Amino acid sequence: MCSKRRSGYLLALNNHNLPIREEYIVTGGFREEDGRRAFEKLAEKGPLPQAIFAVNDLVAIGAYHAIKERGLRIPDDVALVGFGDNALSSYLDPPLTTVRQSPYEMGKQSAEIHLDWFLHPAEIPVIQERTIPTQLIIRKFS
Repeated sequence: MCSKRRSGYLLALNNHNLPIREEYIVTGGFREEDGRRAFEKLAEKGPLPQAIFAVNDLVAIGAYHAIKERGLRIPDDVALVGFGDNALSSYLDPPLTTVRQSPYEMGKQSAEIHLDWFLHPAEIPVIQERTIPTQLIIRKFS
């Protein structure tokens, strides 16, 4: 999980007085097969969590398929949330709930940083951190 997303996940648990269960945090890659493997690791460890937040939609889609292959229902048995709002997310049945981050805004801010640095290299740091607003897209309740 990306460090900022992991920090946000832990903060959300803390803000809602929920326990942090390290066995529910599975690190891996960013591809669909990584999500499938991560879900299988969770399933092997014991009782499944009520909800899973994946680092991106591709990982969530991999977990989604592994959940369905076990005969479990999303979101009734396991709720699942992705990140990125991949175009495929809305075509699943049920569609994937996700966190949308604007690619337009990401590109715009990236271009602004590069242009500022190009025009004023001595004044602008090469590495900058920006926060892009997000929106939770809830696609289906149980």
